[in-house]
Amino acid sequence: MLLAMAGCALEEPGAPAASITPAAAVPQQPPVMPTRRPAPKPVTLSPAPATAAAVPAPAPLTSPAPVEDRLAATAPPPPAAAPPAPSRVRPRSAPPGINLSLRTPSLLPKVPGTVTLAIEAKLSNDGNLDALLSVPTACDVVAWEIVDRANQVLLSKEPAICAQVVAESTLRPGEILVARDRIEVPGDSLTAGGRYRLRYAFWGAVAEADIAVQ
Repeated sequence: MLLAMAGCALEEPGAPAASITPAAAVPQQPPVMPTRRPAPKPVTLSPAPATAAAVPAPAPLTSPAPVEDRLAATAPPPPAAAPPAPSRVRPRSAPPGINLSLRTPSLLPKVPGTVTLAIEAKLSNDGNLDALLSVPTACDVVAWEIVDRANQVLLSKEPAICAQVVAESTLRPGEILVARDRIEVPGDSLTAGGRYRLRYAFWGAVAEADIAVQ
């Protein structure tokens, strides 16, 4: 009964009924949360590799050597002087009574080409017994060389291939063996006004003759 009376007191007769308009709902934004980024890690510099320390420092710049010094350093050394040719004409012990004589021109002309030296060698047995002549090979029956005043060999007979068989011959008492030879001497090997010596071997016996160049 009290509730009915309270309800009647709240309503006034003849007053329009109040309308209640619901307020529009305001959308609520979610709270903005602060963004946290991880702190950067400290950077640790690694040491340089060991190979970098092994690289040598560049050499200091120097001025180039003079052209004369560089040419002298790169030029080949001068050729050494050829040793003198050994003597191939050596006297052997000839049998008793064996003698060798030479006949050659004592004067040769100085010419630009070659000059011919004619030689006549005579081997005689002046003894009373047979003489046995012997040389190592048939190529050694005749040998010759031309030497200067210092006894240096300038020209000599060219060695030849010969059978290694001993050559022998017999020369009776009073017999004579004659050898006629010709030597082609290059003109540039002898000097004008020079004096030389010919050594000639025939069956082991050796004789010498003087030669001058005009």
